[in-house]
Amino acid sequence: MNNYRRILLCGLAAFAIGVMAWVYQGMVGLNVTNLSNSFPWGNYVASFEFFIGVAAGGLLVFSLAYVLKGNELRPLAPIAAATALAGGVAAVLAILSDMGMASRLYRVLITPNLMSPMLWEMMMVAIFLVVAVLAVFFQLTKKENSEALHKKVAYVALPVSLTMPLIAALLFATQPSHDWWSSVMFVVDSMVATFALGGSVVFLFSLLYFGKKNMQENEKAYTRIGRIVIICLVAHLFVTLLELLPFIGSQVPANQQLISLLFGKYGGLFVLEFIVSIGAIAIYGTKKYAGQFWFSFGAGIAVVLGGFVHRLLVLAPAFNTYGLTLDVGGNLWPYPIATGTFTEGSSSFETFWSYVPSFTEWVLMLLPVGAALVLIGILFNKIHEKGNKVL
Repeated sequence: MNNYRRILLCGLAAFAIGVMAWVYQGMVGLNVTNLSNSFPWGNYVASFEFFIGVAAGGLLVFSLAYVLKGNELRPLAPIAAATALAGGVAAVLAILSDMGMASRLYRVLITPNLMSPMLWEMMMVAIFLVVAVLAVFFQLTKKENSEALHKKVAYVALPVSLTMPLIAALLFATQPSHDWWSSVMFVVDSMVATFALGGSVVFLFSLLYFGKKNMQENEKAYTRIGRIVIICLVAHLFVTLLELLPFIGSQVPANQQLISLLFGKYGGLFVLEFIVSIGAIAIYGTKKYAGQFWFSFGAGIAVVLGGFVHRLLVLAPAFNTYGLTLDVGGNLWPYPIATGTFTEGSSSFETFWSYVPSFTEWVLMLLPVGAALVLIGILFNKIHEKGNKVL
């Protein structure tokens, strides 16, 4: 059985389970999640941002394959285009999961709130999907002027691949109530983290498509993607540390609380992201290991894991850092926020929400993951039929 068939079967199974979880959530409501009034964005929004990164990175690699001089990335262009389309579709399904009911999408369409950053993000996603479909279509179409068509699409795709994650970053950075987001550095960090993630996913799918025996054949392409990922990861780690400097040693209560959360409550995740990122940099940057299939595959998985942890860490510290405080006997206490639920014998207010995605949230994430894998499996088959070799 070829890899694309395995991917397709895994995707179909995951998609079916995810649909059942989505129907269950629609029947019972969002109370099956561990979200609250104070923590309204969780695993679904983190997944949305994650797939935005996958999609944007995929389209960027596709664009660079035709925009840059030389053709090192050219063999991976069809894989990159397929990754972009699959990531874009998965992002839409992830945000639909966050809405709870499909009817809410209809309400967004008929009564749009032009002041909502999320609306503009979804409009950008729609434009992105159109460009990604064109990229995939022309990759699978054999025409005499196909090279010229690829380049035209690439020059359109390049600014689109940069704009979508930019708007996604501004979605957070324009929220002044959360100090962890309201920063120009946050936008830069989000952009470089996005392209590290997307580039690694293209790397992973390329390894699965071409197989272990074709590592040497595509060595130049893998080396180029590895360098892109290294640059982005180094920039991400540097900007993250640079962004934390103003908070360290600060006497502002909200800043002190943020540092306490990052190195306390969420310290394990914070350290994990740094470890896997540094490990991936070491593998991608070492010729001995970068040229070996399983080391390269492991590095890609590490970046994907770190990318998802990064999305969760964007949310958790921000939502648990409250700007409103009460002066009680000279001490500043966080202002309590209603949870939106009532359980006899427990408080309906909290100053900290220990968010961990519920079982339903994790299972429902199989919906976008499954859809992405189904698309990848189908497109891998089409690429194979076009003439590319699959092992």
